[in-house]
Amino acid sequence: HLGSRFIGLRRSRFRIGFAWQVRTPEMREFIRLMLPKMVSHPVEPMTFLFFTSVATTLAAGSVTAVSFARNFQSVPVSLVGVAFALAIFPALSTAHAVGDRRAFLRLLWTNLASITIVTLVAAVGLVVVGELAIRVLLGGGAFDAEDIAMTGATLAAFALSVPFESISHLLSRAIYATRHTVLQVLASLAGLGITALATLTLLPGTGILAIPLGFAIGQAAKTMLLGLALAVRLRTLPR
Repeated sequence: HLGSRFIGLRRSRFRIGFAWQVRTPEMREFIRLMLPKMVSHPVEPMTFLFFTSVATTLAAGSVTAVSFARNFQSVPVSLVGVAFALAIFPALSTAHAVGDRRAFLRLLWTNLASITIVTLVAAVGLVVVGELAIRVLLGGGAFDAEDIAMTGATLAAFALSVPFESISHLLSRAIYATRHTVLQVLASLAGLGITALATLTLLPGTGILAIPLGFAIGQAAKTMLLGLALAVRLRTLPR
């Protein structure tokens, strides 16, 4: 892949050179933006490490059910939420860099609407056909009907988080486009805390379903906080 890029560069005026210049405004900005972003990377692994810890206290097979259900739930999030957010990020960055508030908002709202509609349909699909897909793809052997039912119910509850988690990727990239990373990290940490609190609160009454329901509540809270953070950042754009 890197070699193909070098071939393409031969047709342009750009030339690669080596220089050791670290005390530059660009490097300082890079470090300023990078360090907070690094803090947010462990949030998702910590979330599911917590879920695994909780699942080990429940019925046999709970850890597997949560793991399999999350794998299915993450498919629409990756295909829609992550993909849209990554694709639109350069355009959002450009709009913010030139101070074009109208273009920034147009891009944001268009993609927000697209992600919301598609992921709502995907969430409904997971609820309707999730258990059937689990039975076809995973059923058999030691993974019996009871395990399929448990995983299907867990997936149906996880489906509630699909739109929120997908939208959070877009809002995070929109905040990054404004050259700010701290607010996104704070929203992620707050979402982690709310997820843990909601899960532990629901656990006595709902059992394993407390895990996906707590995750959905945490993602909803994180999404709202990201929206507020983005509104604050957009004040820097001229009207």
